[in-house]
Amino acid sequence: MALKFSLRLNSDVCGVRRAVELAEKAEEAGFDIFWYCEDLFKRDAWIVLSAAAMSTERIGLGTAIVNPYTSHVSEIAMRAATLQELSGGRFHLGIGVGAPETLEWAGIHVSKPVAGLVQAVKELRQLFAHELADMGEKAVLRFDYGRYNIPIYIGGQGKRLAQLMGELGDGGLPLLVPPEAVGKFLHWIRQGAEKVSRDVSSLDISGCIWYCIGETYDDIIDNHGLRKLTTYYGPMLSDELLDTAGLSREVFKTLAVNSLDMPEKLVEGMMKLAVTGTFDDVDGVVKKLRTLQSLGLTHFNIGPPLGDDPAKVLEFTAEVIKRIKSG
Repeated sequence: MALKFSLRLNSDVCGVRRAVELAEKAEEAGFDIFWYCEDLFKRDAWIVLSAAAMSTERIGLGTAIVNPYTSHVSEIAMRAATLQELSGGRFHLGIGVGAPETLEWAGIHVSKPVAGLVQAVKELRQLFAHELADMGEKAVLRFDYGRYNIPIYIGGQGKRLAQLMGELGDGGLPLLVPPEAVGKFLHWIRQGAEKVSRDVSSLDISGCIWYCIGETYDDIIDNHGLRKLTTYYGPMLSDELLDTAGLSREVFKTLAVNSLDMPEKLVEGMMKLAVTGTFDDVDGVVKKLRTLQSLGLTHFNIGPPLGDDPAKVLEFTAEVIKRIKSG
């Protein structure tokens, strides 16, 4: 699999117009795919990606990630095919189980999220292939979107979803927190692929990394986005994954969600949950990414919090990409 770099944005980074501008800058900087997160009650990924499709020419576009519970599979297929037509074949469909707690906010209770995801992927493949879907004989896409292939990426965290990336996906969007957990994820993905006799080397595993670049390391330590990500997602991570950063779930027990105040031990651990660096140290960030490459990662998907100046972060990362791709 060729070495790739992706940019991933969410609603917390900036507004729609700025997100589109950053997609343009990502294309100029040499990124391969621009992903936008679909988070319930926040900005809509389909609209952002449609706008980005109109203002870019080369860069791929992807959802990171949609779920089959807030939107019906038929609607996901319609949107994906329409965006594939609009972009001229650049769209990548990232799909996962979603976050159970946010689904509950909308009054949606999912008792078997993994089984629902498996069925949704099966039906999407039938719809994209213009086959009769399990939903019924009239469940067929009724327009020509250029017959482009629409690759399906399974997104999420944890062992079972990683195995599904290998079993079902054309690619995967594993959340690599901490980044050094990539070895465990690739092992789980390989297990899933082997279960159904698939060649894992044919899969595009786009490892989603927290990435934060600042003028100084104090800027990174004080970055509100990184602190909020740490206190929100940290308690959801398994000890097996946290152990790769010298942490355990115990350290999160006394923290309030989205708290900006942390004990010193957690601050030290937080810096291990993301790829971090300063603008004057390209070599340092290159070294960190090459370490992940040595563990088997070939697609770096950098995302929030990015830093206080996302545009400058992209300019910085353009040099990182150039150095890594040049060997």
